[in-house]
Amino acid sequence: MFRFSRHSILGVCVSVVALIGATTYAYAMTLRTASTKAQARAVVLPALVIQKYSELTFHNAAPGAKAEVISPRSNGGAGGVKVVGYPNQAYTVFLPNLVNLTMPGRETGGTVKVTDFTSYPDLGMGLLGTGGQLENRLGATRNEIPRDLPSGAYVGDYTLTVAFP
Repeated sequence: MFRFSRHSILGVCVSVVALIGATTYAYAMTLRTASTKAQARAVVLPALVIQKYSELTFHNAAPGAKAEVISPRSNGGAGGVKVVGYPNQAYTVFLPNLVNLTMPGRETGGTVKVTDFTSYPDLGMGLLGTGGQLENRLGATRNEIPRDLPSGAYVGDYTLTVAFP
């Protein structure tokens, strides 16, 4: 015959109740859950594109000529770029400080300095239009031409940077 003590019967009962309870809880949890699929989204803005449509061009001048200022609002000489990006996107314009114009193909010779760059609309932060475009015009000052500068066509590259956050 089997002999059961009060403690062993109690232990078996507790174990059985615990097992039944765990099974019932797991079954109930399975029946009471629901799930759905959702989406995570992000908008990647198009890269800003800068398209040059006119060069910054100073008038012909002789050695010793005084400085010439080209206004970004002038019809002649101002450089022009078109910025294309996301509609109403904030932007910042960065202009060069100094450009040295040199005669291509000549390793020696003088330079013509171009300084005081300005833009229209004014330099700084702004918003692209509702079409995602902005036209920016550039002006600058061509410093006085040195008296001993050889004659010829002088050119220099500069970088106009438009950035958005």
